[in-house]
Amino acid sequence: MRTCIKLGKAATLAFWGLVAFTMVRPLGAPLGPLLIMAAPLIMGIHVMEAFFFIRNFKEKVPELSAHALQVLIFGVFHILEVREELTPEAARD
Repeated sequence: MRTCIKLGKAATLAFWGLVAFTMVRPLGAPLGPLLIMAAPLIMGIHVMEAFFFIRNFKEKVPELSAHALQVLIFGVFHILEVREELTPEAARD
C-alpha cells in the first residue's frame, strides 16, 4: 500500500508541476486548456478533503496545519498515509 501511496503522491506532484509550467509557458491545444480547466477543479476537491481531514483528525494528529497543507497538495494520498500511520500494526494484517 505504501508504494501505491508514494506513486500517487509523485503523480499528483507531477500534475501540479505541469500546471505551474503551463501558467508560465502555455502548452498546445489539447493539453494546455485541459490543465487550466482541471486545476481549479482538483484544487476545489483538495480543499474539501482538507476541510474533512481537519474535522476528522483534529484530536489525533500533531501539527495539523502541516498535514492540512499536504492534503491541499496531495489530496487523498496524504490522508491514506496518515491513516496508515495511525492504524496499529495488528489491524493492518
